[in-house]
Amino acid sequence: MFDFNDPKGFQGNINNQSYEERLAVQEIARKDYHLANEAIKLENEGNHKESINKWREIFGLDFPEYF
Repeated sequence: MFDFNDPKGFQGNINNQSYEERLAVQEIARKDYHLANEAIKLENEGNHKESINKWREIFGLDFPEYF
């Protein structure tokens, strides 16, 4: 969400997204974080198919299906 200076020192702030873009990325990351926690919980409970489906919500339909 904040400015980020180039760690090599060649230029200043390398986070050139607008505030609205930063908010959108933050919201996607928040949603995916919660989905990942659900997927891990389901996996630990032995619900492998449901867990895989949660990971597919994050990574898309190219993520392998449960067979």
